[in-house]
Amino acid sequence: MRPLPAMRIVTATGAQVLGRPPFGSFTSVSTDTRTIEPGALFIALRGESFDGHDYLSAAEEGGAMAAIVNEAGLAKNSSGLPLYIVQDTLKAYQDLATAYRRLFDIPVVGITGTVGKTTTKDFVAAVLGLMGDVVATRANHNNEIGAPQTLFRVDDDTAAAVVEMGMRGPGQIAELTRIAQPTCGIITAIGKTHAEFFATGVEGIAEAKAELLDGMPEGAPVALPADSDWRPLLQRHARGPVTSFGFEEAADIRAEHYRLVGGGATFRIETPNGGVNVELTAPGRHLAVDAAAAFAVALWHDIPLEAAARALEGVSMGRHRLQVYEAPGGFTVIDDCYNAGPESVRAALEVLRDWPAQRRIALLGDMRELGPAEAEEHAAIGREACRSVDALLTYGAASRTASDAAREAGHPASAHAEDLDGAIRFLRERLQPGDVVLVKGSRALGLEHVVEGLLK
Repeated sequence: MRPLPAMRIVTATGAQVLGRPPFGSFTSVSTDTRTIEPGALFIALRGESFDGHDYLSAAEEGGAMAAIVNEAGLAKNSSGLPLYIVQDTLKAYQDLATAYRRLFDIPVVGITGTVGKTTTKDFVAAVLGLMGDVVATRANHNNEIGAPQTLFRVDDDTAAAVVEMGMRGPGQIAELTRIAQPTCGIITAIGKTHAEFFATGVEGIAEAKAELLDGMPEGAPVALPADSDWRPLLQRHARGPVTSFGFEEAADIRAEHYRLVGGGATFRIETPNGGVNVELTAPGRHLAVDAAAAFAVALWHDIPLEAAARALEGVSMGRHRLQVYEAPGGFTVIDDCYNAGPESVRAALEVLRDWPAQRRIALLGDMRELGPAEAEEHAAIGREACRSVDALLTYGAASRTASDAAREAGHPASAHAEDLDGAIRFLRERLQPGDVVLVKGSRALGLEHVVEGLLK
């Protein structure tokens, strides 16, 4: 982080100062006393189960120079820290991050969408890494706290930043866009996850994702999925040139000739500037689409296609994202249990269907945040799964509908597990050498324990 002059705090947040204002500059901004460093500015955030105002003394002991607090938190202060008083410490944190981001004239890529955000973020970061040091969203820190965290990691050696933007309701992408001030943007696939938060369903989700485009500067380039039913809606919000990407013949950046190779995949990317062959360490046609989006960023920043392709080859998928393991029993486990929605489950089933194996088995867990369409979506997944798997096992209250629908469609090898141990037993009793099993479900279900059980 570039040193942040203390005088900028009042300008950026409108705070009032209690006590003698600090001199000099802050060397870091922190919301967590467990990782605070000497010279830091501590911001006392409040949540449902914590209040940063309870830790002002700990912040002082950790070396903080000052803290941003709200008026209600003053009564909890037993430290000697100079205090900046604001009405809302979270908004102050965000406003300060925006002011800090404006100190840097670098490319900032904003990425949102229902599925594919994190993989696309990783691909884009790898491509931009050819320009120099890149700061990108870590883990799943893609919310109103994570975006400022990402921006405060930018320093004088940073060549570019990549900010992933998640949301659970209207207005949240607009807020993240205001904070990050992206210079270009990508919207990945639009799907039904979070539909319960929108009265108009998927259309409401598409409008919420389009908030990224509304907040972009005039002339900023954006990349949109060529096959999306919502592309016309999204394109109306664009304020600059639009690049389409995907497998469609008319896509500006087109993926083609996809095939599985070992535990990964190869394909070709065609662009207006020529084509290049790409290899990835994980399988999935949807990953080829995410890679195509990253090539849009390469074109915008004059990065050679061959160099971009080699950068993508070095990207490893995150934990529980289409990770392939060979189990001691001679069968293959595809671990994709990071999260699940209708679109990502269908993509994972496509990987399973294309996998060379004696038999294909799927363990599918609940898909969350689907609202009134929950039962219908789970039933549809059950019917689709039974057409491409030899055995289907479900886990979770909502996913029982999927196994029921599969049996009703005439699939005899469909069952439901009441607990994780039961799921492990069911699979272990049936898996044979040469089989492949997909494990996929929403993160809260803990299906990684099944993966661990199968690999023992």
